[in-house]
Amino acid sequence: MNEIYLYNRQLNKESDYNVWMGFPGPKSFALSSLGFMWLFKSLDEEPNIRVERICSDTKITEINSKDVNAICFSFSFDMDFISIFSILDKYNIPLKSKDREENYPLIFAGGPVVTANPEPYKDFFDFIIIGDGDKCNLEVIKLCRENREKSKKELLDILAAYEGVYVPNVTKKVNKCHYDLSECVYTPIISEESFFPNTFIIEVSRGCFNRCGFCVASYLNLPVRFVDYETIISNIDLGLKYTNKIALLGALISAHPRFNDICSYIYNRIQNGENIEMSVSSLRADAITPKVIKTLSV
Repeated sequence: MNEIYLYNRQLNKESDYNVWMGFPGPKSFALSSLGFMWLFKSLDEEPNIRVERICSDTKITEINSKDVNAICFSFSFDMDFISIFSILDKYNIPLKSKDREENYPLIFAGGPVVTANPEPYKDFFDFIIIGDGDKCNLEVIKLCRENREKSKKELLDILAAYEGVYVPNVTKKVNKCHYDLSECVYTPIISEESFFPNTFIIEVSRGCFNRCGFCVASYLNLPVRFVDYETIISNIDLGLKYTNKIALLGALISAHPRFNDICSYIYNRIQNGENIEMSVSSLRADAITPKVIKTLSV
């Protein structure tokens, strides 16, 4: 595979718990999905967990479906559900949780769609992660591994008490997971096969002050949080070791208190002769400055 890993992988791990990270779309989309890839990285770094990415166009898997302990789906759009059904059907896994006996893997999901409203999907998942999955996803899977000898019902009762986990027909109240952005979420695997080829994406902010009525993301990701300037610069330096394409991600990146300084840092490097292509996920017209325009247009 033509993939550059920006972290130290533990190959040939003697793991005793197998996880499929399922993406309801083609591989190129999965590689460009920052949240999905970051969750994969966190699991891939665990010595006792073996994780594999599967997508809607996956033809051959390294882990046999019968040996999979859990399947986690990252769920960003309502229509993704069609692909999730197709993936489960492909591996002969019943669609509804009530029809999956002990010999089937745990099936769960996280992401904007199920965080916004998990109820339409409660019959299909054993449990759902509500809110930020950065740390919750890893901790939940570690909890599943530690209790893998228990029955599914016993395990779900344990999970129901974990903050941010919704177990249908068990959980009474769910508090959404959210974390300070003490670290920078960035593209952990650079690939020319990605929908955004060879692009290093950095999350600089999460949430939005404006709370436009049509925008689910601004409400789901409250409170508004920013990654500190030094951490962003450090990660820009990391990305530029592997590619010249840098992308800044956030619902309202221009609200970052040092957004102009970030642009200046990149612009100065370009002025010093580096071939850097910078792009942004969104930018309000009233936040555009000459420095921003110069950085994006060089």
